[in-house]
Amino acid sequence: MRVRIMAVALLALVSGVPCVAQTYYGGLRGTVTDPTGQAIAGGTVKLKNEATNVERSVVTNITGEYVISSIDPASYTVTVIASGFKASVRTGVVVRRRSF
Repeated sequence: MRVRIMAVALLALVSGVPCVAQTYYGGLRGTVTDPTGQAIAGGTVKLKNEATNVERSVVTNITGEYVISSIDPASYTVTVIASGFKASVRTGVVVRRRSF
């Protein structure tokens, strides 16, 4: 009987407890709009790590929103390109890590 209780308790520990972890990445989200505040769908948002020159890019959705996740904490250059508009460039955008 004691072995059965121990086996059930061990099974509950292994399968029933969600893992809690920290993440060492950050993320960037935003909305791309024109000067009048209208959303720009289909714009490209490029993220370039200023130390490593590694780049990532995403395309804005129908409401002009974008999300870039799992980004190493660092300083980045963010470039937004959309058809019919001048490119917008921001340097020194700092992404910090998040802990959950």
